[in-house]
Amino acid sequence: MRRALAVSAIGAAVLMLIAGCAATDAVRSGRYRIEPVLDVTDSAASTDAWYAAGRFYDASRDWDHAIGAYRKALIADPKNVEAYNALGVALAQRGEFSASEAAFRSALDLEPARAHLRSNLGYVLYLAGRPREAVTELKLALRADRGDTTALNNLRSALARLDAAEAPPAASAAQAQTPPDTELPTIVVVGTTPLVGVGTPLEKVPANVQTIKGSEIEAQHTPTIANYLEKNVVSVDTEQVVAPHTVPVAYLAH
Repeated sequence: MRRALAVSAIGAAVLMLIAGCAATDAVRSGRYRIEPVLDVTDSAASTDAWYAAGRFYDASRDWDHAIGAYRKALIADPKNVEAYNALGVALAQRGEFSASEAAFRSALDLEPARAHLRSNLGYVLYLAGRPREAVTELKLALRADRGDTTALNNLRSALARLDAAEAPPAASAAQAQTPPDTELPTIVVVGTTPLVGVGTPLEKVPANVQTIKGSEIEAQHTPTIANYLEKNVVSVDTEQVVAPHTVPVAYLAH
């Protein structure tokens, strides 16, 4: 089977070197452009040639032509894993993350143990704003190749974004720490002041008020009220004197 592959890039470069400054000026002005020209009759050579063309366009960041070349390489050989990988990278560069993800998954269907394919898929998921899925794929990539520093760095970025996404918003956290508004009942404070009179309600007297009922005195059969006070009321003392009906009573007043 005959293989023919003609790439005009080399010829064009030689012509430019011969032409000297004039050719250089023409290139700078945009009148000339180096592009690969393919004339392939063998399918195996075709996929390699289109893949090489895609890499050529990658170098000049011409993503549209690179994507077209990789797709033609895959038409010639649907099992070209590296063409799928390169296609995914070019699509990601153009911001087409869904199509890029599909390309990487197609490559992984063919070679599921390839760490760099898994790493690239994880990074595209990270770029697409899906950090949880990205973490899963990047961990699988590191399981396949623990020395993959690119996958490790991408995993750190994905974990950081995942933590930020799952953290509660600052406003919500502040609200959670603020107790709900509670209306407390009105409290009236009564200070220590001279009593208005005998009829002042007990709850408005700022002191420890002790009350005695007549039935309580009768129940103890005490000879005098002074004797009852000494035995039952706090802070009250009596003095023993000769006259039983004139007992002095001493007490602490507040």
